[in-house]
Amino acid sequence: MADPLGTAMRQKLERMSTPDLMQILGAEDRTLWSEDDLRLVHEILLQRGITRSRPPEPERAPLRLRVVVMIVTGLLLPAAMFAADRLDRWRSNARFANSPRARTKADMERYETALEHYRLDHGRFPTTALGLEALTKPTVRRPKGYLSLHHPYDGWRTLYEYTSDGRTFLIISYGSDGIPGGEGEDADVRSDDPE
Repeated sequence: MADPLGTAMRQKLERMSTPDLMQILGAEDRTLWSEDDLRLVHEILLQRGITRSRPPEPERAPLRLRVVVMIVTGLLLPAAMFAADRLDRWRSNARFANSPRARTKADMERYETALEHYRLDHGRFPTTALGLEALTKPTVRRPKGYLSLHHPYDGWRTLYEYTSDGRTFLIISYGSDGIPGGEGEDADVRSDDPE
């Protein structure tokens, strides 16, 4: 024999709209509804062609999007930094290739930095007898020396002149003509120039 209260509840639920039924299932306070009532709501929704009893959770799509953005950023940011570094090196190399004077000045700055590190480690600059080659020799503190690449030639492919008494130093390039003095491209480039 059928339960008259169950039939009455079923008829009441069937008269309710689909959004109202969905609201019953989504309610946080389910103490107002028995398990049988909730089962009836599910059955009625299935009869109406509603296969999902709850709307999809909106957090899933943004979370996936955030993960994708983080992965893409994690891959593209280092690549962009690498490309920017390469572009900067290419520009500086192009500038030096067209200007032996600019390359010579950049080399002198490298030598000056290496000489300062040498002085900090040894208490003095390498003497004239030791020359700039002292910067390439391995030491206990610097197994690769003070310069990773040593080329003793300036932008015009002539040797640098290095002099030092241990307290001060001077590096000179005699310009394109290789003779002391001169003007323009023939002018000397000196490490003690204020430029």
